[in-house]
Amino acid sequence: MKWQLRNKGEDRVEYFHPDDSFKITMDSGRLCNSQKTATRIFEGDNKTVCSWISFKSHTMDVDGFGGGLIRISYNPKVKPHWMSYDLPDYNLDGYQGKIFIIGKSIYVQEEKLKEYIKQVDHVNV
Repeated sequence: MKWQLRNKGEDRVEYFHPDDSFKITMDSGRLCNSQKTATRIFEGDNKTVCSWISFKSHTMDVDGFGGGLIRISYNPKVKPHWMSYDLPDYNLDGYQGKIFIIGKSIYVQEEKLKEYIKQVDHVNV
């Protein structure tokens, strides 16, 4: 497994091994997903790269990392979209905000995520 990060500001795709020393903060990071590929994997196909985080700027640390965070994850064998085990019923594809990665774990600010869910859920009602 490697992190695939798409830096839109520099028009560059980077891959990082998620060891314990890997830390990054992305401003205006966006959770992206190839829905068609993810659905095929969810239905039994072999795994392949089908999700990424798009961003305009980043720092290789966890600037601003603090309380009020929710861990999110992506595993198309479990759900064909970005999700949080704390809020398992919500599709987080398209969420945009400050995103922190430490090793293999991704975190977003809880308040911002709940605002996003409320906005998207309202649209779907």
